[in-house]
Order: sequence, then structure tokens, then C-alpha cells
Amino acid sequence: GGLAVQALVLGAAEIWVHRFDIRTTRPGLRIRAHAGLASRLEPAERKALAALPASLRRTLPTVIDAEGRVSCPALHPLDGVEVRSLIAGRLTAAAGLVEQEPL
Repeated sequence: GGLAVQALVLGAAEIWVHRFDIRTTRPGLRIRAHAGLASRLEPAERKALAALPASLRRTLPTVIDAEGRVSCPALHPLDGVEVRSLIAGRLTAAAGLVEQEPL
């Protein structure tokens, strides 16, 4: 994945900017970079987003449903969407601390 808008495929892994593994069981979802969407988030998500550095906020994966509702599942759970951070594993590997890749 990149920062362009992409449709999420049911059950398939979408690797978002090498930082997140995102999967969905809900049809009609699209994902894109968060930049410019903060005002469309629910209040709890906006509060969590405000606590992050601006450079991180704009690249967070943001899900848009078929009705145009916006959510940031990396900050707040979203039914039917699973987000797993890849950051710690990649940092560990970059530091040379991985002796063998998992099979």
C-alpha cells in the first residue's frame, strides 16, 4: 500500500506504508492517509489524534466507509477492521536483533 486511496479487500492483508497490517470483514471500505480528515473523526478519535506529533498524524491509516464516515482504526477500534502495527518488528529487524525470520 501507499498513501493513495485504496479499497480494502475482504479478508486480504493491506500493508499500509510498511507500518500497519490492515484486514477487514466489512465490504465497501476504503483506506487513505489521514491528512485533512481530522474534523470528520468522532471526538474521542480527534482527542487521541491531537496527542500525536503532526508528522505522524498525517500518515495514519484512515478508513472511509460507503456512507463517507471516517475513522482511524490505529487510534480507536472499528468493528470489522483489524489493525496490527508492524513498527516494533521492523525496528527490531533494522537493529539486527532478528536472528531468523519466522516461517
